Amino acid sequence: MLVGRLGKASVAAKLFLETDENKAMEFAIKLNELNTKRQNIEKEIFDSAINMIENVKENKEKNSIILYNENWHNGVIGIVSSRLVSIYNKPVILFTKENGVIRGSGRCQKGFSLYDALTVCKDYLIQFGGHELAAGMSIEEEKIPDFYDAFEEYVKSSNIVDRQEIDVDFEITKEDLNVSLLKDIYSIRPFGQSNPEPLFLYRNLKIQAIRTLKEEKHIKFVLKDDKYLIEALGFSKGHRRDEFRLSDKLDVICNVELNTFNTPKTIQLVLEDFKKTI
Repeated sequence: MLVGRLGKASVAAKLFLETDENKAMEFAIKLNELNTKRQNIEKEIFDSAINMIENVKENKEKNSIILYNENWHNGVIGIVSSRLVSIYNKPVILFTKENGVIRGSGRCQKGFSLYDALTVCKDYLIQFGGHELAAGMSIEEEKIPDFYDAFEEYVKSSNIVDRQEIDVDFEITKEDLNVSLLKDIYSIRPFGQSNPEPLFLYRNLKIQAIRTLKEEKHIKFVLKDDKYLIEALGFSKGHRRDEFRLSDKLDVICNVELNTFNTPKTIQLVLEDFKKTI
């Protein structure tokens, strides 16, 4: 639930230590409320960051993503950074202000060392720490633009490959798309840098419908496996619309989730990558 990110880790500790069943239930309810709050904060930051990337040409075209909003929650920006890396396949650093100090949390894809990049750019930072794929840092606000220029130059010179290597956990078929699979996925939450969301390979899906959403930012498919129809959504992949035609067959790498916007609720695929079936 990551309640520690909201500064409420003591609630989780009290739940584990409590021997009175009624009091334990009170702590469990409080934890659930905090988790819902954290999810809402995460969504707000994610939506804000996507808007800053997609609506500012310079942000979208660079080899790295560095964004600053003093109102973002410091405990959640690392989670959002991870999500943005999975979408844009670029190193991402999000900055916010906490108690007057500008703090940042960065993530990157395999094949690039975020720690090495920060070491090269250390003269612009107050302090930093972390490892190859994740790091935290602090900086003076007026130095953010110069830091971004230096960081971007390092990333550009590193010649990161455009398409990242993706580790797939399981191959699935239509028989696997059920409540049991969703329960298994939810049971291993929360997801993050050390516990990534499971990725599935699903082969030979026929395109029944295809369109773009949000001013062509995202792509949505209706895919068919035998007589079974499946919705699939690719965030920030609308630019790939012209690669495909109706009746093409796809192999996809995806997350599996419950689409709560539909009535009744349905299982949908969230696409990490996809290509025509060979």
